[in-house]
Amino acid sequence: MQSVQAQQFCLFFWAVAIVNLSCCAFKPLETDADIISCQISQIHLAVGQDPATQMTVSFAVPYSCPIHNNVTAMITYWEADSDGSSSNTVQVKYADESDIKQYNHTSCVYEDMTYISPYFHHVRLDDLKPDTEYVYRCTLHYKTVVYGDVHFMAEEFSSWQEDATSITRLLGVPLGSRIAESDELFFETAPIPGDGTKSLKFALIADYGQTEASLSTRDLLLDEDVDMILIAGDLAYANTVNELWDEWFELNEELFSKVPTMPAPGNHEVETDNVTSQIFVPYENRFGSPQIKDAEIGYGDESTGSHPSSFIGVYDYGNAFYTFSSGLGSFIVLNCYTSSDVGGNQYTFLVETLEGIDRDVTPWVFVMLHCPFYNTFFAHQNETQTVLMKENFEEIFVKYNVNIVFSGHTHAYFRSKPVAFDEVFECGDAPLYIGIGDGGQRGGEIENFLKRTAEDWVECRDGSNWSFGTLEVFNSTTAEWTRRLSGVNEWEDYNVGDTWERVIIENNYLFC
Repeated sequence: MQSVQAQQFCLFFWAVAIVNLSCCAFKPLETDADIISCQISQIHLAVGQDPATQMTVSFAVPYSCPIHNNVTAMITYWEADSDGSSSNTVQVKYADESDIKQYNHTSCVYEDMTYISPYFHHVRLDDLKPDTEYVYRCTLHYKTVVYGDVHFMAEEFSSWQEDATSITRLLGVPLGSRIAESDELFFETAPIPGDGTKSLKFALIADYGQTEASLSTRDLLLDEDVDMILIAGDLAYANTVNELWDEWFELNEELFSKVPTMPAPGNHEVETDNVTSQIFVPYENRFGSPQIKDAEIGYGDESTGSHPSSFIGVYDYGNAFYTFSSGLGSFIVLNCYTSSDVGGNQYTFLVETLEGIDRDVTPWVFVMLHCPFYNTFFAHQNETQTVLMKENFEEIFVKYNVNIVFSGHTHAYFRSKPVAFDEVFECGDAPLYIGIGDGGQRGGEIENFLKRTAEDWVECRDGSNWSFGTLEVFNSTTAEWTRRLSGVNEWEDYNVGDTWERVIIENNYLFC
């Protein structure tokens, strides 16, 4: 019997010379009829707490694929050359059991429909180089393979894979052990926090959905050169019909697989399970945001339903609220639909996060949540969770000089003047509030204003079109906010893709 080293050399020679040596053929340890179902889909990215060195790659694998038996997943990745080619050393990250989530969920829309989710893999890549483009690929392969009459783990080949870079790229994984793999995809890490040598540009959308306007938003974003996308709640509008989540990720895979996408939970993510009454389960399982610790999830009741507009439950940590810093900005994502009580989990998280930010390193601080503290539209006025959150958090935003608070919920657009405690601050030493909830979903043609004449704190507002925004941070003092239209009503004198406004925003923390 050949030694394992000799067998490895035989395989190596086969791959280089492309010679069919039957003595070196791999075959699976066992044949499984479900292997044919092992496909990779719904690929999306999320930054880690340090976006300069961490990226989480997420993807779905069908439940029928024997992930916990003899199939494993991994990410191969390597630095892209300056010309976009790929000749650098391959690195490999295998999915641990802790990286895999799966859930069952009973719809409260179709009460006899129990959905069995795919396996969602959230594989975090660490120790990446800042401000660097990487090529990556998602792969499924057998955990155990047969080589001649020797059984061994496929992971044992990682060391020679890293040396035989060209062969690894050609084959993806050891010869014969591959089951499925994605195309070669790309992502780019962020500059280190505090690095202002190049601008940071991110997109903002909310209340996204799967409408014609949603797809227009997606297509325009594909042409935008942004470092990340922030979605301020109400993502897929699945409303406990979980297949709509799958469709939403598929519709957005081209975009989400190249641009990290960071969500906040909205009311359409509540999705009470009709049997267990647990809330936020699909949202928590499908995303891989930088978590402080594992999620703490509570329960609704018979009245909660799939998307209660006014609601306070229990959903802390996990993908509910989290933080990260990138370039000259620190970002805080909050959850409107859990407690905001003084001394509670989210309140403590917010205060500790803001106290820990060094404004000499990240002079800009941005907050994203679903519910607007300030609302010039008729819909969603004075909802319980928003009123309480504003009472408890607004003072903190002012004390720690938060620059901009982004929200959704109302399917329209507004931008405020610097405002706090319902008064305009002329110097600007109060946050700006931007509502960008017209990313695609709207029940009617327009979102009605609360008053014919805008409130004093309103800088501009629009309830007739659909849009997304981008914020480009140039340096510690100056950023540029742009709103682009992804859908227009026929009476409007605009076209899809038009810039509705472009304004310079100064860092109020430094000037007031």
